[in-house]
Amino acid sequence: MDKLSELLIRNTLTARIFHNGTFCGSTAFVDDAQGSQLHVVQSGTVSFEHDDETAIVASVPTLLFYPRGMTHRLNVVSESAVLLCAQICFEGGNDNLLARALPAVIAIPLEGASFLNRTLALMFDEAAVQQSGGAIILNSLCNVLIAQIIRHLFDHNELVPGLLAGLADIRVSRALHLIHGAPAQPWRVDSLAMEAGMSRSKFAHHFRAVVGVTPALYLTRWRMIVAQGLLKSGLAVGAVGAAVGYASQPAFTRAFNETTGASPRRWLGLQKAGESKPAPARHRT
Repeated sequence: MDKLSELLIRNTLTARIFHNGTFCGSTAFVDDAQGSQLHVVQSGTVSFEHDDETAIVASVPTLLFYPRGMTHRLNVVSESAVLLCAQICFEGGNDNLLARALPAVIAIPLEGASFLNRTLALMFDEAAVQQSGGAIILNSLCNVLIAQIIRHLFDHNELVPGLLAGLADIRVSRALHLIHGAPAQPWRVDSLAMEAGMSRSKFAHHFRAVVGVTPALYLTRWRMIVAQGLLKSGLAVGAVGAAVGYASQPAFTRAFNETTGASPRRWLGLQKAGESKPAPARHRT
């Protein structure tokens, strides 16, 4: 399995389309630290305005993706526009490593992007019919779309320091592959450096420069991603801790709480309670 596929399988997401059709006026989206937003401009002119006073104006069919749900205002400049808007939630919200690795906003003109257009056409059609099974189909299509967006970033050298940049770096990717494949192993900087073909000091410096965190912190965060998936599958807390490399349940609970801000049981309860949460806060003006 290639590294991007391995990464996406570990980072599950859910999606919900909350607008598909003609729109006029403006809407504000607030960063709730939980979900990201996807906007697809089919026709019309739309300005996406940010708190730092920057703006992206889409006057041709364009896809915009805010992986960490950055606060922004969607303002239709033309008389009206045809839009598809969706909430996409990475597991763990803004703390998800994949979400953190992506640029704050991704804008891709759709002219000539045949791979994206084919997937989007299926999404538009599925959202329009609203038949049984539509939710799981849209989730699957959104997973495909996110994979295609990331592939686009790779192909156009638009990576930022972080996980994706690490996967694109030959030496760092070797270490990431080991961590991803066996998170329970007691990986040390010197053993990872050996696999990367570098000295310990050079590897530690290079890893942090590319990924943005130390190897030890990355290992902990990756273990928590794996742990979250195991918790949601129904595995007991103690068994989850052992599966991701912790010798005792208290040690695992402590690390989980430091990473996510909640104990494993509380985090799981919050996830279950939030399964029916509404779309991200937005205000029509």
